[in-house]
Amino acid sequence: MNLRIQPNYTPNAKSATMAKAKARTTIVQLVSSAKTGFRRTLLVPRTAKEITQVRYDPVVQRHVIFTESKKRKGEQPKPLDFSRGAFLWKKK
Repeated sequence: MNLRIQPNYTPNAKSATMAKAKARTTIVQLVSSAKTGFRRTLLVPRTAKEITQVRYDPVVQRHVIFTESKKRKGEQPKPLDFSRGAFLWKKK
């Protein structure tokens, strides 16, 4: 029986890797207090307190208070786009 030995083979790849360090910054969403649904995103240090800022909201065309809504850990799923007829079914 002829066995080949691979030089970089590890039986359990998870046990061979080291733990990754956490990022120093997080992505934060700021939501308009005018309830227009307009949002801004910021990159803030992980140790920062909750953020409130006065920024321009183009929907109401005024400066309003933006408050922190949630911290995102990763990619958020995109909402479905129904405007292009993606879910129009043909009846046969």
